[in-house]
Amino acid sequence: MKNHILFTALIILLTLLGFSSCTKVTEATGGLLGVGQCEVKASVAGTVSATYTSNNLTSTAAKSGLMLNFNSTTISPVRMFTILLPVKIATGSYNLKNNDALGGISFAYVHDNGGTGFAASSNNDDDFIFVVTKSTATEIEGTFSGNMHNDDAGTSVKITNGSFRAKF
Repeated sequence: MKNHILFTALIILLTLLGFSSCTKVTEATGGLLGVGQCEVKASVAGTVSATYTSNNLTSTAAKSGLMLNFNSTTISPVRMFTILLPVKIATGSYNLKNNDALGGISFAYVHDNGGTGFAASSNNDDDFIFVVTKSTATEIEGTFSGNMHNDDAGTSVKITNGSFRAKF
């Protein structure tokens, strides 16, 4: 009788673990971010294609001198978005194309396909737009879209439905 109860309890526990292990981390955490975490989402099409949603638990957000640095990752397959923005960036819409006044800003994406990387930055002539919808001392949120390039390979991807949020 005792073994039957233990066996039943073990089956119930394994079943619950099986269901919970299939839940995305962003869903498991309710989409909540802790201090030092970020979330990035985007659709990527072109040389490589993907729907990207970062894993909150393996992503970081930090203030480093004059810059905000978000490093977001996915676990399987491993992909990464890195975003650099000025610490004191105001809410508003920004276009990186021919805009040297936005110095130091960059968006980078590394795809799992052989580590292929793409970037859009204020140092390049990229047609890339981002909108900061919230910017406080402890949080930032916004959207982004446009073309990102791999200058070495001469390839590019188009980003749509991009969004970011971070807590510091």
